[in-house]
Amino acid sequence: MLLSAVVLVLAAAAGSLSRLRHESEQPVTPARRIVEPVPVSELNLPARIEAQHVVTAGEHASGQLQAFLVDVGQEVFEGQLLARLSNQGLDAARELATTAAQSAQDRVSKIEAGIIAARLEASRARADAMRARTEFDRAERTYRRQRMLHDAGATPRLTYEKSEREYETSRTEVDSLDALARQAETRVNALLAELQGAKQLLEDKTHQLEELQSGSQATEVRCPAAGIILRRHGEVGKLHDEGTPMFDIAVDLSQLKAVTEVDPSVLPRIKTGQPALIVLADLQSQGFSGNVTAVDRQQVTVAFVTTNPAVRPGMSAQVRIQLN
Repeated sequence: MLLSAVVLVLAAAAGSLSRLRHESEQPVTPARRIVEPVPVSELNLPARIEAQHVVTAGEHASGQLQAFLVDVGQEVFEGQLLARLSNQGLDAARELATTAAQSAQDRVSKIEAGIIAARLEASRARADAMRARTEFDRAERTYRRQRMLHDAGATPRLTYEKSEREYETSRTEVDSLDALARQAETRVNALLAELQGAKQLLEDKTHQLEELQSGSQATEVRCPAAGIILRRHGEVGKLHDEGTPMFDIAVDLSQLKAVTEVDPSVLPRIKTGQPALIVLADLQSQGFSGNVTAVDRQQVTVAFVTTNPAVRPGMSAQVRIQLN
């Protein structure tokens, strides 16, 4: 019995050891740790620099594009010639209008010269008529006196007849010169009326020419303001239609913006007015303070002001946005 008891104890011990060994060989699954995401307080995103203010040029031009005179990225000044176009019908009409206006101007100049000469002639004729009138008055007084003396028998007949001849001659001369003076003055008045009509014609022709000149200016595209050429539209040798811009020009280059794409998950944490820092790759030592001005879908716009002429549209930058 003792032996049997010992055997049972040993068997039980062996079973316990076997079970313990089996349990020790089973893999132990570690406890799962739940890691909470750390909220991001700042975004650092690549961006491109763009102009806040852009104007267009060439929308009033029409015709065949002959040449672009500036390139994209080039700085331009106000009034600079940007492109040339040709319009054969407009050129021909302008030449005809120029000829007509020049002819009208020549006529006005000729009439004005004629008026000057006619006034001089009228003045001379009137002066001659006045001198003749003075001589006539003297001759008339002499004649009347001699006739009175002759009737009274107090003067020789020859003296009386002489005074009569001088009187008649003076009267004829004064009538003739007075008629010439009136003709000269009538000529002046006629030339003045003709001048008024010629000036009206010149005004009409000049107005037509100015309209065609303004239309011909549409064959020259000039810069409306100082800035940088961003884009060109059109192709040399092809027709350009009126109403279509030919150039996009960035102006007010001290006012720029950085445009970047943002992950949709953080968009709710970006609002307009949030501060941001713009750092340019070419100007690592300098950053520009700005503010978020627009959030459109995944695109965020940050506006900033700079006085550094090296900062230009088209440059790459990094935008750091403080998140709420």
